[in-house]
Amino acid sequence: MKKLFAVLLLVLLISSKIKAQAPTYTVTDPNFLAFLNTNFPQCMTGNVITTTCAIMAITWPATINVSGLGISNLWGIQAFCSTDFVCLNCSNNLLTSLPPLTTYYGFTLICNNNSLTALPNISGNNVYHIINCENNLITNISPNILAYDVKLYCGNNNITCFPAFSQLSQTLSLLPNPALCLANYVPAAMDPTLLAMPICTAGNIYNCPGTNVIAGNNYKDVNINCVKDNADINLRGVPVQLYDNTGFVAQYYSSASPAYVFNVQPGTYTVVVDTTFAPIVPQCPAPGVDSANIVISLGTPYINNVNFNLNCLPGFDFGCNSFRLEGPIFPGLLHGMWIFAGNKGYLGDLNCGGGGGQVVVQVSGPASIMGPAPYPGVLVPLISGNTATYSVADFNSVNYNSFLLANYTATSAVIGNLISVSVVVTPTAGDNRLSNNTYTFCYPVGNSYDPNEKQVYPVDVLPGFQDWFTYTIDFQNLGNAPAYNIRVLDTLDTNLDLGTFQVIENSHPFNVALNGNVANFFFPGIMLPDNISDPQGSKGFIQYRVKPKPGLPNGTKIKNRGHIYFDYNPAVVTNQTINNFIFDLGKEELKKESSLNLYPNPAKSKLTILFTDAHQRALIITDLMGKEVFNKIVDDKKTEIVTDQIQTGIYFLKIVADSKISVHKIIIEK
Repeated sequence: MKKLFAVLLLVLLISSKIKAQAPTYTVTDPNFLAFLNTNFPQCMTGNVITTTCAIMAITWPATINVSGLGISNLWGIQAFCSTDFVCLNCSNNLLTSLPPLTTYYGFTLICNNNSLTALPNISGNNVYHIINCENNLITNISPNILAYDVKLYCGNNNITCFPAFSQLSQTLSLLPNPALCLANYVPAAMDPTLLAMPICTAGNIYNCPGTNVIAGNNYKDVNINCVKDNADINLRGVPVQLYDNTGFVAQYYSSASPAYVFNVQPGTYTVVVDTTFAPIVPQCPAPGVDSANIVISLGTPYINNVNFNLNCLPGFDFGCNSFRLEGPIFPGLLHGMWIFAGNKGYLGDLNCGGGGGQVVVQVSGPASIMGPAPYPGVLVPLISGNTATYSVADFNSVNYNSFLLANYTATSAVIGNLISVSVVVTPTAGDNRLSNNTYTFCYPVGNSYDPNEKQVYPVDVLPGFQDWFTYTIDFQNLGNAPAYNIRVLDTLDTNLDLGTFQVIENSHPFNVALNGNVANFFFPGIMLPDNISDPQGSKGFIQYRVKPKPGLPNGTKIKNRGHIYFDYNPAVVTNQTINNFIFDLGKEELKKESSLNLYPNPAKSKLTILFTDAHQRALIITDLMGKEVFNKIVDDKKTEIVTDQIQTGIYFLKIVADSKISVHKIIIEK
């Protein structure tokens, strides 16, 4: 017994020492105080533990374990927690109450098998909690105790009402309890028994509060009865959007679950399944692609089974719409480049089309393709110069790891030089969406690399640009143990059109809820290894794209930053990305290209550009809405651009050299 209390004392002291909020520790329980004064008189000044003992205890963890001691109270114990998986374990005792507890980023409370009538008040930064309070006499769960992400085990109590749970809640083990209804549903965290319980409505037997909910699923109707039943196929990876009479409200997307849930206020809503970027169509007349008007009111607070029956379009959808970089883009070093190409009609349990084809990757600028990167599952291309050609027998057999190239940045490269990449995916005959068969992008030579960072492409755009900004958030577990759960919080700039938000790629199954302009990406049970035991396996990423609001003027800046949470730890804050809407960088920069000769303009089949010197430049042609139709790095005085595949119209030619930009209007005629 003495040894256990000695450990407890030392643990409390180190917690007090580490956290500036508690430089001393006051004992209020008379029995515990008498025990300390008898066994540790050198540590006590009246009822206060001195800081000398805190210094002596500096190596002890901040975990309190008093399980199975037969004690009847813990008054005097104040637990301060930071990164510990078990902060307070007081299970299997005679406790009837617990003192207030303070948490920093996360808390694990194990207090099952006692006689508690309530859980303690938990103050601090309530990001993540694990609470096991089974087999007690608890009558209610206060909403104040629930963190943003929570695992809650509370069966075998006297709980009649439950509060509303966060949509990121992982595990909810709530039964048996007297409760007959739920405040809301969290499908990813509830078993079928809980999902079968009704939502609490006014006048329920225990007068439990409820929430307003719209919920449903995406599925393929196997038995063609326009009703979701057990014979049907669940569809993951289909975004669902919520609108009210003012416009976009929220979006829910999951690569792990077919279900969606929106917690709403009373009002009239429309739920829309977004089939814009997938080769799928609704099969039933109702709800079709949208739900029309859904009215949430006091009498109808919950509407479930707004289910969307989807099926494949004829043909297939092969393409490429994103990329990812890894490693320093620094002169004389190798870096990795992922090309996300393949069957874009694969939606979890539904596979739209199949077959083979080619993926051709061309690199220009101060970089050379050295070959496939040495990772498992990477395909080996045929390399000719700076062109890599992949022949794929079956696009269903490839994934985001398949097209990974090792690029070498030339020693002559200068920080700020651009490397350009173009991707072409074939075949096109039978492809029902040709807009994603070609993809181009540029990235600069840099001087730093952070494994937890945020990237955006493109960076500098013309005023009025209304094409995609593609964001990538990379994360890596740099700790010394696996990360059980990871959450990424991303607040989107107010100049972005939230209704266009679209997830492109991800390394692990996750859910994302976009409420207002705040995107919450949650990877439950990711178990991401640490970088020492598994350097490659310790990495993950999210990639999404979104368009800016229309008509943004010259000088507009769009700024974004991500916050990455590994389990209980404080957020890892990424760098800030900045997009500049800029027509030119001033007269001095434009003057540098004023002597170029550009002809013919209008151009029918070919556009020739003559410069006064041979110098590396990026040539980018965009339409009036900012959509890129051409992107190439050149080094010569003379460049010819074939315009046969560019539609008739007015375009902008943007020339980038040494971070200077000039813009010229060109006309394409047929």
